Amino acid sequence: KKLGLFNKYLTVSGKIASDFSLPLSSNEKGSIKFSDVLMYNQIDSFYFDSLNFNAAKTSDSTFVSIDSDFLELDLTGKFGIRDLSLAIESLVNNYYSIYNPTADFKSKSLSVNGNLATLAPISVIANQKNLSAKNVSIAFDSYFKNSNLEGEIIFDSLTYNNNFTAKARLQFFNEDKDLFINWRSEDNNISNLSIQYVTLENVLNRGLLTSSLIAMDGDEYPMIKLSSELKTQKDQFVFSLLDSVVFNKKDWIVNKSNNSIFT
Repeated sequence: KKLGLFNKYLTVSGKIASDFSLPLSSNEKGSIKFSDVLMYNQIDSFYFDSLNFNAAKTSDSTFVSIDSDFLELDLTGKFGIRDLSLAIESLVNNYYSIYNPTADFKSKSLSVNGNLATLAPISVIANQKNLSAKNVSIAFDSYFKNSNLEGEIIFDSLTYNNNFTAKARLQFFNEDKDLFINWRSEDNNISNLSIQYVTLENVLNRGLLTSSLIAMDGDEYPMIKLSSELKTQKDQFVFSLLDSVVFNKKDWIVNKSNNSIFT
């Protein structure tokens, strides 16, 4: 918290053994081992016995593996560990920012595949006690120079603040200048309301987010259906509903000039 990395109380204790230096040269390897680690905040804690971080580099590719009893993650591609964060930031800004990205980096591509057995360490870091999942699988490929991205994250038995879904899938991919971020969850219980499935489709393009939400309970007519736009204008966000809205299986007419401004 004193470093400004977190706005909540967080303490981490453990042991570190390192044989690692940056940048990695061609045919060089490095490793870091974390052991006997305890993370805790004011409301929750998480302990793990060990986590191994291994990295290796060939003439043009980098290989990273992270292994523990709760996480298995492999990163491969043509990237530098030191400037990977700049490449990812530039990729995100290409779709989110209304300005042209200006970051200078050498990383070209990154592929990520892995499984997370629990969200407990994330919930401790984020200070969210009521966040859990049985298993999370991650797979995506990114190419930084042309801002291409494609992948998915699948959640099993996701729970947040007593809201539950048996299975959920977050999919993302780009087509030209548009980044698509789609969510689908099945067998949901949200605020004690049973919903068979929820789909949320989003398109992001340089500060403009267009979204479409549909919630169904097994009937042919949706429980909830709406479309919206969220625009970034300088230091403001402008939210507007598009077309008509279905709420509680009833149609509601929306004023076409509606908007809400957030700062």
